[in-house]
Amino acid sequence: MIHHWGEQTFTISYKDKIILDLGASYGDAAEYFIFCGAKSVICVESHGPYFNILQENSKRFDSKIIPVLLNINSPEIVEELILKYKPNIIKADIEGAEIHLINISNDIWNLVDEYIVETHEQYGFVKTKVLRDKCIENNYTIIKDLPIYNNVLYAKKNL
Repeated sequence: MIHHWGEQTFTISYKDKIILDLGASYGDAAEYFIFCGAKSVICVESHGPYFNILQENSKRFDSKIIPVLLNINSPEIVEELILKYKPNIIKADIEGAEIHLINISNDIWNLVDEYIVETHEQYGFVKTKVLRDKCIENNYTIIKDLPIYNNVLYAKKNL
């Protein structure tokens, strides 16, 4: 699924950025971000078997990939992650838990420059429109809104 986050889909630079990868799976996107020059990737995963593979895979990247075993089950958890790691970009593919990302306070939301979020509305989860509205009300430009598999939205804060 790397093409979700890749340059062939989005005009985005990961160079020298801190990425908070919510729903990291076994770290394939994180590896891509590092190969594209990311400073570090904080990989949050709640599924034990994926996390075990993620931990093993992260060892090859000199502490640039930081695995975190955590279930994202509230907006407060997302807010704590943002405040702790100060990411430039949030990539989220969290199978419906993106509602917790969308429900963080606007003050915390605005600490992040770019969001790449996959929504899962076909399963009755967050509607892409809700995410789009959150971005627009917080002065972010929607760069791309793609119906790939589910829906992937890329938004960047207006400076």
